[in-house]
Amino acid sequence: FLYHTLIIAPFYLLVQLLKIVHEPGKYNDPVAYQTVLEYCLRPDKTPGNFIGGRNIDTDYAAEEMETISQSFRKTDKTKVRHFILSFSPTENMTPAEVAEVADQAADYYSARHQIVFAVHEDTDHPHAHFVMNHVSFRDGRHYNGTKRDYYALQHHIKKVLAPYHIKLNVTD
Repeated sequence: FLYHTLIIAPFYLLVQLLKIVHEPGKYNDPVAYQTVLEYCLRPDKTPGNFIGGRNIDTDYAAEEMETISQSFRKTDKTKVRHFILSFSPTENMTPAEVAEVADQAADYYSARHQIVFAVHEDTDHPHAHFVMNHVSFRDGRHYNGTKRDYYALQHHIKKVLAPYHIKLNVTD
C-alpha cells in the first residue's frame, strides 16, 4: 500500500486523504472487476446509497468494465485502479458531502475512463472508494499510473476540497 501523511495548515482542517491501493498482482485476476466492485458497493457499507460514477451504469459496472477490456483485447494486465478518500472524524463531513467531493473527484478520470465511487459509512468517518477501469473506453489504452498523473490527481482534489476548507498537503 502507498500511504501519504498530511500537514496541518492554518484555518484548514486536517485530513488523511488519499490512499492508492496498490499491491503487485492484486487486480490482475479474471474476477478483479467483480471482486473490488462487490466490496466497494456492499449495502452494509453504503446504507445511504451514495454511489455514482462516470461513463458507466453502477448497477452493471463489473460487466461494463469487462466488456471494454475485452473489446480492446486488454484482459491480461491490471484491471482497476482503486483509491480511497478518507476524512478525519473531526472534519464532521456528512456522507452527502463526501459524495459531493467524490462526484467532483471522479471527473478527473472521466474523459477517458469508466469510474465508480461509493461512500462507506461503516466507520466513524465516511470515506469514498473509487474503482477505475484501467482500459480507456476511448481508445483502449491501458492506464500507466505515472507520478505526473498522481500529482495532477492531487492538484484536482485540492481544488475540489477548497470550498470545504480542507487542505491537502501531501508529503512523500
